[in-house]
Amino acid sequence: MTNLSMDSQINVRIVNKLILILLLLWFLPVIIHIPHEVFSNKNINNSIQSYGVAFLIVLLLILFKPKAIREFVQDSRFKTVPRWHETLMVIGTNYIIIIGLLVFFLGLLNLFSLTIGEIYELSDAYNQFTYLPYNKITGAFDLFSGAVNFLAVVIIIPLYEELLYRGLALRAYEKACSPLFAAAFTAVLFSLFHLNVPQLIFLFPVSFIIARAVQVLGSWWIAVIFHVIHNGLIFFISSFTFANKNITENPISLWLGLVGLLLAIAAFGIAMYWFKTCDQQTSIFDRNKKKEKVFTLSLNIFIVICFILMIQ
Repeated sequence: MTNLSMDSQINVRIVNKLILILLLLWFLPVIIHIPHEVFSNKNINNSIQSYGVAFLIVLLLILFKPKAIREFVQDSRFKTVPRWHETLMVIGTNYIIIIGLLVFFLGLLNLFSLTIGEIYELSDAYNQFTYLPYNKITGAFDLFSGAVNFLAVVIIIPLYEELLYRGLALRAYEKACSPLFAAAFTAVLFSLFHLNVPQLIFLFPVSFIIARAVQVLGSWWIAVIFHVIHNGLIFFISSFTFANKNITENPISLWLGLVGLLLAIAAFGIAMYWFKTCDQQTSIFDRNKKKEKVFTLSLNIFIVICFILMIQ
């Protein structure tokens, strides 16, 4: 059963404002075109930016809406310790989907004679926020930059993103509409927030599964664990694999790509069936209560900004 009271501080209006503020803070340098040359060392600039903005967002969440944070800390999803086998199932299913879609994506690129590098060059947001802890001039590993970025990217960012999207937002949209709508809608917003069109292919299905896992299995920490592991893998792969070389070839045929797509679809279907069998644990909501309006001014501004930044 849900433990949200009638006077809950976790509501759509508050959550939508926090989602917009998070976007404005995180992508402020892109939005107002602050040059990275302000600092002589671009790696240190990126480190200060990633760590500093992450810290500011955490501070904002605590100070701006402390009652909502305290309420979520008392939520059963926050208090519930995830079962290890369920957590492994969610992580494994998501990585089957990620790998399958990646193979399919590479097959499509090969079909059109494109490379990953050429695709990502189209995304200014991706280029602006690539935190590789190495010096691009000397090729040497930057220990300070690496340590600061690790703390920001692997620990702090997953915590506040999950707190906002799979914590506060998921609860708020559940009250406004339904659990399924909340899972799908938070997945859409989370995907848009990353401002990277190629990433949308991977983010939506994975985000939807994570949200449903939180709802059905009853533990918010499943989302945090997956996010930390995923960001950690991306951090080390980007740091030690792509530091001194670019991907210039895509040795994946379209047929192999289609096999990857089918594998991803099968994994997604299995996850949905599994959640359906466990759906008795899903919280019961008062459907007679007057529902909140989902598309507030804050959320509409968030969506418009996301689309503008993605098409630039």
